[in-house]
Amino acid sequence: MADPPRHTRLRRLVSSAFTSSAVESLESWTREAMTNPSDRQRASLLALSTYLRRLLDDKRRRPLDDLLSRLIAVRDADDGRSSDTELLGTAVILAAAGDETTVNLLGNAVVALLDHPEQARRAG
Repeated sequence: MADPPRHTRLRRLVSSAFTSSAVESLESWTREAMTNPSDRQRASLLALSTYLRRLLDDKRRRPLDDLLSRLIAVRDADDGRSSDTELLGTAVILAAAGDETTVNLLGNAVVALLDHPEQARRAG
């Protein structure tokens, strides 16, 4: 994470590499990975789906003041405009986004502490 002007410079560098032809070149690989997942990918997705289905069922029975409980309430009051499969898909996306955010936060924190060891000593 960076503020302008560093962020702007880095974003330009990434944007110049992230072209439509670069994305198109990944299409066949992406299609293959999605249509023929490895056993490990299949097992990971099954484990995540099973966990989230149980979590959603539990939150439906015992709602709390949290995002998933509110999404369930909206889905259940939505007159069938969304499905349980769509709710599960939303939960998967939220889990992935939370994971990505946490990984980046921790990585950036480690870099910051390595760049500023005096802060690490103060936190001691």
